[in-house]
Amino acid sequence: MPRTLEDIGRFLQLTVPAKHRNIEIRAVATLEDAEAGDISFFSNHRYREHLNNTEASAVFIREGEAVPAGTIALRVENPYLAMARVRQFLHPSDEVKPLRSERAYIAKTANIDPSARVEAFAWIGENVVVGAHSHIEAHVRIGDDTCIGSHCHIQSGVSVRAGSIIGDRVTLQSGSVVGTDGFGYVPEADNFKIPHRGLVVIESDVEIGANACVDRASFGETRVGRGTKTDNLTQIAHGVRVGAHTLLVAFSGIAGSSKVGERVVLAAKSAVLGHLEVGDGTILSAGTILSKDSPKNKRWSGFPAIPHRDWLKSATIFPKLPILWKTIRKPSLLHIHSFEKTEDAWRGEIELKRRELDLFLRQIEEIWGAKTYHWERIICKEPLPIQEPVSLSIDRTSVSHVLVLQRGKHVFLEAEFSCDT
Repeated sequence: MPRTLEDIGRFLQLTVPAKHRNIEIRAVATLEDAEAGDISFFSNHRYREHLNNTEASAVFIREGEAVPAGTIALRVENPYLAMARVRQFLHPSDEVKPLRSERAYIAKTANIDPSARVEAFAWIGENVVVGAHSHIEAHVRIGDDTCIGSHCHIQSGVSVRAGSIIGDRVTLQSGSVVGTDGFGYVPEADNFKIPHRGLVVIESDVEIGANACVDRASFGETRVGRGTKTDNLTQIAHGVRVGAHTLLVAFSGIAGSSKVGERVVLAAKSAVLGHLEVGDGTILSAGTILSKDSPKNKRWSGFPAIPHRDWLKSATIFPKLPILWKTIRKPSLLHIHSFEKTEDAWRGEIELKRRELDLFLRQIEEIWGAKTYHWERIICKEPLPIQEPVSLSIDRTSVSHVLVLQRGKHVFLEAEFSCDT
């Protein structure tokens, strides 16, 4: 159902100019795909070109940002949030229609709210409680003594094991498993299995992604805090406690008995090892493995994890390590101040420690990295300078490589070689 900009302004508590209030909005769309009658948003400067060319009738945008002529700017603090709220406003979720399918199994001792929906082939065990307006899709299994709050959405293929406690407005996406045994064994006794008799507690407003797992504790409980969201294929192990409003991105995981604070972010393929404490506001970059406790508001990268700023500095060095290693792994007469290497050229500033031409040429061979060399012309015009910075260049011609050692226009050495890679 189309809404006017006046409706949207009232919903978001925005002031819309009188001349634009009656413009109808059908849908939310990206800047690139929007047409007249759509509303869009601009929250990332990478899409400035799309903003300049958009056909959207209106755009959510921050104060101070320019919009193209003919596009209505709706100034908000967070365009991304405004987009999400308006999309829900324009396309609200379907109301849950009460149902108890005759093809579902519901134990006689289960307490299902009359407003809840239980679809065909769902299996609901003894003493289960399902709250008002919750939706249990087909092929869901809910184990004995489980409690599910109101307005929950349990999608098809989900398994909620016995004794789990689910809060209100929780979404468990397809294929997720809550309350399965944790990975606990005694290696010294031929991997004797440790019984897991604890609980899983998922607080309100949590969303668990598709094919994600939340394991039950061996003792006590595994707890996922209010408002936490996990992506597909994430793992929360036995005895873990996750604070409120934390984010786990795809393929990330938390090992057993770790405590993760509030508003923590685990980016894709990151992990927290077992028995750690992670402070509020911690961020793990993609692929990071955290192996020690983290204080609050710390950002980590790499494996083993190091502070993110240190990792950024290290990352600029990684591509240069092979050539740096060649210069330090054995006594060298070269000190490289700077260098830049491409497939066809080498530019650098070096300093010679000793006046040894043969050793100098051998080290150039190592740095260039070919298998075999043939030196065809070597002209040493003056004694090689030592303890003074000089420029070194190597350029590939159609048939060979030309090496020149010089300072300004003053040439000390010219050489020509061919090589087999």
